[in-house]
Amino acid sequence: MSGVHAALQAAAPGSSVVYHVGARLAGCKHVDQVRRLYDAGRVDLVQRRVDEGFAYIAQFRRSPIKLPAYWRFADAGLV
Repeated sequence: MSGVHAALQAAAPGSSVVYHVGARLAGCKHVDQVRRLYDAGRVDLVQRRVDEGFAYIAQFRRSPIKLPAYWRFADAGLV
């Protein structure tokens, strides 16, 4: 289990995990896991510009929300 995978599993509400750094998400091995967390309403997904391109960050919500179907990756066939 990678450090990012473990961090995503153990993250506390209110915390943030950088799950990828680069110009784009292509090839990121954690993207499916992060998208499932988003679909479950547990995280918000944000980007921060860094020298290498972008830092892709999962910010864990203090309390999960129910997302409408049109916002979920799974309903768009992306997970």
